[in-house]
Amino acid sequence: LNPNKKLYVMDDIAGLAFSLKIENHAAGDEPGESDVGILFSSGGSGSGDRGKGALVYETTGTWNRGSFHFLQESGANANNPDMADSVMTISNSGNVGIGLRDPSSKLEVAGSIDADVTTTLLSPLPGGDDIPEYKYSAVHGHAIGMYYSTIETWSHCYGGYFNTSTPGGLGVYAESTSTIGANANGGGSGGYFLSHPTAGYGVYAKATGISGKGMYALATRRFGQAVYGVAEGDSGIAIHGMVSGLSARAGYFEGDVEITGNLELTPGTDRSILLPDATKTLFIGGKSSETTVPWGIMSESKGYIGFTVDGEDIGRIDTNGLRITGQTTTSVLQITGGSDLSEQFDIDDSEMFPEPGMLVSIDLEIPGRLKVSNEAYDKKVAGIISGAGGINTGMVMGQADSAADGEYPIALTGRVYCCADASYGKIVPGDMLTTSPTPGYAMKVADFQKAHGTIVGKAMQGLDKGEKGMILVLVTLQ
Repeated sequence: LNPNKKLYVMDDIAGLAFSLKIENHAAGDEPGESDVGILFSSGGSGSGDRGKGALVYETTGTWNRGSFHFLQESGANANNPDMADSVMTISNSGNVGIGLRDPSSKLEVAGSIDADVTTTLLSPLPGGDDIPEYKYSAVHGHAIGMYYSTIETWSHCYGGYFNTSTPGGLGVYAESTSTIGANANGGGSGGYFLSHPTAGYGVYAKATGISGKGMYALATRRFGQAVYGVAEGDSGIAIHGMVSGLSARAGYFEGDVEITGNLELTPGTDRSILLPDATKTLFIGGKSSETTVPWGIMSESKGYIGFTVDGEDIGRIDTNGLRITGQTTTSVLQITGGSDLSEQFDIDDSEMFPEPGMLVSIDLEIPGRLKVSNEAYDKKVAGIISGAGGINTGMVMGQADSAADGEYPIALTGRVYCCADASYGKIVPGDMLTTSPTPGYAMKVADFQKAHGTIVGKAMQGLDKGEKGMILVLVTLQ
């Protein structure tokens, strides 16, 4: 043996052999009292010292396994490194720590890890049921489960790329017991999620907590879009919401909603637009570059659906029907709820209460008002009160808050039921009818010379002599 080093140790024992033993016989059973190590030094002592390093085996107590520490003392001084200078540790449980002294995981790194483009940096071993975890933690500030940043300009350069080919697998699974499960931030695309399988999910978000949010998106700059969905395939859906819980909502928007296409409610039961707020009012309008001009109002609390232009009420739909303020133009008007043309009048009820089917005449005391007719061949006759016998008023004319307004619809033309008295002669279909001495009742015209200007219509139904009742009349004022 010709050693060429200051110390040369050689052994020829097969198997595990300890050729060199370094032992600290310090009497102590407490951790650290019998540590042992090897010191490495480069250069001389004092100002010429270029740094020192050490490999230390740290004891943890009687008969317990110890931990290995790699120590480094840098700088121009003669101090030996101590445990505070640990740069790498292999703990007594087999955990490896780089940049920290007490690793709690199999590999724990304090600092950055860089790898070239051909290297798989971390790859979990196959087998087992445990889910591998890559964790980065911070005592202060923000805690991040996984973080990677890229500044390259390649077309396929990702801050993070996650892929799974297992059925039911998740490319990205983010869970948080605090507020945000996953946060993606980018000048281009903060997160890009792609799904190839049929009915796959590019992004699958789930919230199990009370009032939790499966996905939270925030746009902080002008014209920013917190959520942007594009469907390029046929019959695609850019954003699809589905619910199964009680009183759940497939979508919830707090603020304005702008739609550039059509809003379609698909066929099915219970399709409706709900107004859950206190006023239960929905405004539908057109929007200029700066302001929104409502032209439609749907209000449950007010009991109508209204239409507005430039702040003016132009019409509404309520329990009484459709009301239009202004001109209405139509090519065909079909009325299915009545069969006469009427005007609204007020009627004096001091002598007799007016009822549908009665004849009314002009009141000489108050212009524009009528009263129940009570004389034969009355040239002041104005018409028949509409609505008797189950036949409703067809069309009503008038002007609110004017002399051309009133409480009762008076048939001027069309078909209505009329009160008739055959005491003055039998009535047969085709007979002309005029006023009679019986208040509100018509009779058959017997004297055509006196009847000129007093005829209210033509009988379409007969009445035997001496009887009184309702008959159908074609109103033709003459």
